Amino acid sequence: MGSKNRADATLPAETVRLLFTDVGGSSRLGETHAEIMQMALARQEALLRDILTESNGHAFNAVGDAVDEAFANRPEAVAAAAALRAITGLR
Repeated sequence: MGSKNRADATLPAETVRLLFTDVGGSSRLGETHAEIMQMALARQEALLRDILTESNGHAFNAVGDAVDEAFANRPEAVAAAAALRAITGLR
């Protein structure tokens, strides 16, 4: 994913569903616990990549830990969001 914008021919061309993810408080944590935060962000990227693969999602923009994803249909977007919530324990 990295921190570059990416044009991708495989992105859905019609109506898309968007999901935006961000690690809340990561800037502050990065300042106080840089090494731990770096490992956490690498883990986040790997998990997100797996979830996107499983749900046919496409990351189209990433800046730091904020990632924008696109999906061709609602069930895939909801599945990705549910998987992310399950991993993070958020309700």
